[in-house]
Formats: sequence, structure tokens, C-alpha cells
Amino acid sequence: MLTLIVCTKGRTAQLSRLLQSLRGQTDKRFAAVIVDQNARGFLDPVLEPFPDLPIIHASSPQGASRARNMGLSLAKTELVGFPDDDCWLPPSTIADVIGRFAREPSLDVVTGRTVDAEGRESVTKHLPASCSISIGNVFLTGNTSSFFSNTRVARAVGGFDETLGVGSGTMFGSGEETEFLLRCLAVGANVHYAHDLVVHHDQVERDLSKVGAYAMGFGRVCRLHHLGLTYFAPRVARAGLRSIVLLARGDREAARARWRWIGGGVRGYLANPAHSEKSQLSRSEA
Repeated sequence: MLTLIVCTKGRTAQLSRLLQSLRGQTDKRFAAVIVDQNARGFLDPVLEPFPDLPIIHASSPQGASRARNMGLSLAKTELVGFPDDDCWLPPSTIADVIGRFAREPSLDVVTGRTVDAEGRESVTKHLPASCSISIGNVFLTGNTSSFFSNTRVARAVGGFDETLGVGSGTMFGSGEETEFLLRCLAVGANVHYAHDLVVHHDQVERDLSKVGAYAMGFGRVCRLHHLGLTYFAPRVARAGLRSIVLLARGDREAARARWRWIGGGVRGYLANPAHSEKSQLSRSEA
């Protein structure tokens, strides 16, 4: 079975859409942990129409990583997934994911793509073909909504770093998903990117004010995992060259975003390199 761990805050219509997609799954071997970060009662009108779904309604302190770790501690199944509250699943997703792990017992984590309703890639860029995930390609192998993991492995690596990502209370506005995969790789887990594994997610409106915080997360992850300047510097240099091209084309807004990304990335990389606080999940549960 598969437990879907959903962190939610401030969304009703989108969460209802996700729950409708769960109701339509061809394989019913799943449960959902809805980790609620809203005021008490906010989600009642959303959850009440779904008495047929196996839902655990929980709460946690603010932060996406804290919510995922709370849900991970409550999961009672062999597999877990981490869909956002504003994504939705094609009808065959549960069957597809369970089937992948059954066919390949050595598989520990599989990631896929997020695409919008028209099939266009959304949220992040993705590699064009399936492959094993490595340090070299980890930043192009999906986002948390498309992560599915062996529960034992997810707990063994300590879940998600609660000092990274949305709502963490730190300056690092992203990076928790990649950092999770890097820790999986560090313990020798079999981590695979499947180009044909798709989760739906609307296009994300780019917010220039958040670019720096997202980039700080990238820099922080590079520093935490000792990826080094030979890994970090070329990516910063490419962003700088791209900004020059954009400026030459007259796209000042996009060029400004690249420079904010560079500044944020450098700031995150140079931040205190002490290892950030991990979740409090007991490794004895693994």
C-alpha cells in the first residue's frame, strides 16, 4: 500500500481537486495523511464530502518539511508519496507506483515529472529521459509532488530537512527535496527518475521576490553536501551569461531574476556550513 502525505495551507478548491483525483484511482490500495496547517475547522467543508476516502487528518507546526515529517511518522504502509495540495493524480498513478516497486524490489525512491492539464511541464525543468539519479543530475529529476519512496528508507535518512523550504522560518526558501534525494544517495539507496511517471500540477507563477530565497536553498544544499566550487561555480557562471544574453535582448525582468538567483545562491553557499537540523523521526522506526 501507499500513503500520500499532503501538506496543506490556505487552499480549498485545489485540495478538493486532489481528493477527487484520489477518489478516481483505479487502484484503491492507498491512504492519505492530510497535514493541516490552517486554523481549526478551516478544512472541514473540504474533507466532509470524502467520507469514502481513507484520510488521516493531522496537524503540525508551520513548514512544508515539518508537515511531511509529521505525515511520515504516521504512515503505516510500505510506500509513501508527497503530493502538494495543488496537484492532482492521473487515475492510474497509484497502480503505476505500486507496480514499479513490485517489479523492482531493489528500488528505494522513484521520482517523476509534473505537468499541467495540457501536458506541458510545470514547476521545474525535467530530464528528457528516464535514468538513475546521481549527484550530477539530481537538480533536474523532479520535485516533491512526484516523489515516491520506500517508507523505511525515507525514515532511515531522517525525512526532510526542516530548515529548508517553504515555511521553514529560515532564509532558505527551497532545496529540501533535492537535499532529501542527496541523503538517500549518500546511504546507497537506489533512486530512479521515471520520465513517464506523471503528476499534474498547474503552472507556477514566477515571483521575482522569491527568487533569491529559492536560490539560497540551492546554495545551502551545495554547501551541506560538499558539492564544491567545481559543482557550484559553473552553474552560477551559466546564470550570469544567460543574464547578459537576456539583457541584450531587452528582457530586463528576466535578467534581473538571474542576478537575484546568483546573489541568493552565493549567499546560501557562504552561510554557516554547520549541518542543518534534521527531523526527529526515530531511526529505530526504519
